[in-house]
Amino acid sequence: MSDDIRELVEKRERERRIKLRQEKDRQKKEMQRRNYIVGELFCKFFPNVCNFTPGTNAENDFILQPLIQFLEEISVNPDIVKYISERF
Repeated sequence: MSDDIRELVEKRERERRIKLRQEKDRQKKEMQRRNYIVGELFCKFFPNVCNFTPGTNAENDFILQPLIQFLEEISVNPDIVKYISERF
C-alpha cells in the first residue's frame, strides 16, 4: 500500500473513532441528564430519600436495599405497571 493510501485509511479510521467517541459521550451526557431529572423528581415526592448520604457501592446497596426491592417489584409486576399507567 502506498503511503498516501495508508494515510487516507488511517485518517478515516481516526475520524470514525472520533465520531464513535463523540456519540458515546453524547449518549452518556443524555443519560446523566435524564438520571438527574428523574432523581430530582424522586426526591421531590419522596423527601426521606434526601436523608441518604452516599457511601461506597456496598454501603449504598445495603442502605438502599428496601428501595431497590420495592422498585424491582414494581418493575416486574405487569399488573402494578398497568394500574399505574392507566391512572395517568
